Amino acid sequence: MRQMNAMVHEFGEQLYESLQITPQIRFPGGFHHKCRNFSSQHISRTTIWGDKDSQCRSGKLRHFICIYGVEDLPELPASKFVMANKMMPDFDHAVTSCMSELLFNRTRDGSKIERKFYENINTVRYHSERKKPGFSID
Repeated sequence: MRQMNAMVHEFGEQLYESLQITPQIRFPGGFHHKCRNFSSQHISRTTIWGDKDSQCRSGKLRHFICIYGVEDLPELPASKFVMANKMMPDFDHAVTSCMSELLFNRTRDGSKIERKFYENINTVRYHSERKKPGFSID
């Protein structure tokens, strides 16, 4: 906790990640610390991690995460994820506005969800297995 208290940035992200991988807490949506080295997608959002040479079309990064811009609009509606991380209205309000409209339209129009896609995400599989009698992570 002393290390976290001394942090200037990203304290919340570090705290929540620590809580999520602590099995004794049984945090809803958490993950076991033994699984932390396996690639795990977020269920609800897509993220482009990288540096200046990455696939970040806008060329704008924050904490090694691409800030989406209008350059990304052609691909975002095809994403199976609900949201795109990160968007910053101060950087590009148009992409925030368009994504808000897309979410509204999906909700209003009752768009289909590809259930198998979500069922195969590591965190979802972990929680499905954890509910089974005799489950052991070892």
